[in-house]
Amino acid sequence: MSVEELFCEVDDFCQVFILDWQRQQLSSGERKRRRDCRLTPSEMMTIIVYFHQSQYRNFKALQTRAGPRVARRKGLPRPNGEGTPRWAT
Repeated sequence: MSVEELFCEVDDFCQVFILDWQRQQLSSGERKRRRDCRLTPSEMMTIIVYFHQSQYRNFKALQTRAGPRVARRKGLPRPNGEGTPRWAT
Protein backbone atom coordinates (compact mmCIF):
# COMPACT_ATOMS: atom_id res chain seq x y z
CA MET A 1 0.00 0.00 0.00
CA SER A 2 1.42 3.39 -0.96
CA VAL A 3 1.64 6.32 1.44
CA GLU A 4 -1.09 8.13 -0.47
CA GLU A 5 -3.49 5.17 -0.25
CA LEU A 6 -2.67 4.77 3.44
CA PHE A 7 -3.36 8.45 4.08
CA CYS A 8 -6.73 8.28 2.27
CA GLU A 9 -7.80 5.29 4.36
CA VAL A 10 -6.67 6.88 7.63
CA ASP A 11 -8.27 10.22 6.72
CA ASP A 12 -11.61 8.55 5.98
CA PHE A 13 -11.41 6.77 9.34
CA CYS A 14 -10.53 9.98 11.21
CA GLN A 15 -13.40 11.95 9.72
CA VAL A 16 -15.86 9.48 11.23
CA PHE A 17 -14.03 8.53 14.42
CA ILE A 18 -13.08 12.00 15.69
CA LEU A 19 -16.65 13.29 15.46
CA ASP A 20 -17.96 10.29 17.43
CA TRP A 21 -15.10 10.53 19.93
CA GLN A 22 -15.69 14.24 20.61
CA ARG A 23 -19.42 13.64 21.06
CA GLN A 24 -18.84 10.91 23.66
CA GLN A 25 -16.27 12.77 25.76
CA LEU A 26 -17.35 13.86 29.22
CA SER A 27 -16.86 17.45 30.26
CA SER A 28 -15.27 18.21 33.62
CA GLY A 29 -16.30 21.87 33.54
CA GLU A 30 -12.74 23.09 33.01
CA ARG A 31 -11.88 25.12 29.97
CA LYS A 32 -9.74 23.12 27.57
CA ARG A 33 -7.27 24.57 25.12
CA ARG A 34 -7.95 23.70 21.53
CA ARG A 35 -4.87 24.91 19.74
CA ASP A 36 -4.39 24.23 16.08
CA CYS A 37 -1.63 21.72 15.38
CA ARG A 38 0.84 21.76 12.54
CA LEU A 39 -0.33 18.30 11.50
CA THR A 40 -3.87 17.02 11.34
CA PRO A 41 -4.77 13.91 13.36
CA SER A 42 -4.97 11.88 10.14
CA GLU A 43 -1.44 12.97 9.15
CA MET A 44 -0.11 11.96 12.57
CA MET A 45 -1.86 8.60 12.44
CA THR A 46 -0.57 7.99 8.90
CA ILE A 47 3.01 8.53 10.09
CA ILE A 48 2.50 6.14 13.00
CA VAL A 49 0.87 3.43 10.87
CA TYR A 50 3.57 3.82 8.20
CA PHE A 51 6.25 3.49 10.89
CA HIS A 52 4.70 0.30 12.28
CA GLN A 53 4.47 -1.21 8.79
CA SER A 54 8.10 -0.39 7.99
CA GLN A 55 11.24 -2.26 9.01
CA TYR A 56 12.61 0.71 10.98
CA ARG A 57 12.99 0.41 14.74
CA ASN A 58 12.86 4.11 15.63
CA PHE A 59 11.48 7.35 14.23
CA LYS A 60 14.91 8.87 13.59
CA ALA A 61 15.80 6.07 11.17
CA LEU A 62 12.45 6.49 9.43
CA GLN A 63 12.97 10.24 9.18
CA THR A 64 16.52 10.11 7.87
CA ARG A 65 16.27 7.09 5.58
CA ALA A 66 12.68 6.51 4.43
CA GLY A 67 11.47 10.10 4.60
CA PRO A 68 13.67 11.48 1.80
CA ARG A 69 13.07 8.37 -0.33
CA VAL A 70 9.30 8.68 -0.03
CA ALA A 71 9.45 12.44 -0.64
CA ARG A 72 11.59 11.98 -3.77
CA ARG A 73 9.38 9.23 -5.14
CA LYS A 74 6.14 11.13 -4.52
CA GLY A 75 7.51 14.54 -5.53
CA LEU A 76 6.79 16.01 -2.09
CA PRO A 77 8.46 19.30 -1.10
CA ARG A 78 11.46 19.23 1.22
CA PRO A 79 11.54 22.73 2.72
CA ASN A 80 14.68 22.61 4.87
CA GLY A 81 17.02 21.43 2.11
CA GLU A 82 18.36 18.47 4.06
CA GLY A 83 16.07 15.94 2.47
CA THR A 84 13.77 15.86 5.49
CA PRO A 85 10.09 15.78 4.58
CA ARG A 86 7.70 18.40 5.94
CA TRP A 87 6.08 15.97 8.40
CA ALA A 88 9.43 15.19 10.00
CA THR A 89 10.25 18.77 10.99
